[in-house]
Amino acid sequence: MKVLSMAVLLLTSTVALAQSSVYRAPRAVPSLPEAIRSVLEKQGCLIPFGILDHTNVVKGSFAKQGQTDWAVLCSISGQTHIQVFWGGPASCPNQIASRSDTGDLSQSSNGKTEYYRGLGVVGKEYILSHHAAYGGPTPPSITHDGINDMYLEKASVVHYCHQGKWQQLTGAD
Repeated sequence: MKVLSMAVLLLTSTVALAQSSVYRAPRAVPSLPEAIRSVLEKQGCLIPFGILDHTNVVKGSFAKQGQTDWAVLCSISGQTHIQVFWGGPASCPNQIASRSDTGDLSQSSNGKTEYYRGLGVVGKEYILSHHAAYGGPTPPSITHDGINDMYLEKASVVHYCHQGKWQQLTGAD
């Protein structure tokens, strides 16, 4: 029982440390439109900032070319998902790729907690060249951007909205 209590205390301390240095309130991201910021705050989202001060807030055309959509990493109670805000019609779900934060947090050599998950925007050339180089699922006809869900400085998977479903395509290896 004592070991379990110590493990819970250690986990609680680690989460508190990570939240103080890694997670930021949506209002700390000036590039976010106010309407999106408000929704994130109401949901209780914190935005994890990755290594190299990667903000994890991106805008692109994730449903159709020319439409401005936003994707944000949203952490609630130790679980992070990609929250998509559509700038127009879209048929894909607005929440994808949920997972525990614990696998994306690490202690650096100087004792600082760092977050290694990041978002990016990728287009047709990136998607097709990575498929050609690494294989994986055959991409559909690429007509708009994908969301690159990265383990920073390691690997990634591309989430691509197609016919109402998010397809996972080959990213970096």
